[in-house]
Amino acid sequence: MAGKAVEVIVKEIKGGELLAYTDSDFAGDKKDRKSTCGYIFLISEEEII
Repeated sequence: MAGKAVEVIVKEIKGGELLAYTDSDFAGDKKDRKSTCGYIFLISEEEII
């Protein structure tokens, strides 16, 4: 099943544009000094879940 999903993603990348966005906050929580981060990948303006 996973192999089929990878095949579909590769085909989509060939036909579209791959974008990646990231954001992070180093020790931004003043109470417990925890860091947070996040990311999202898009192919032809569709998010990859």
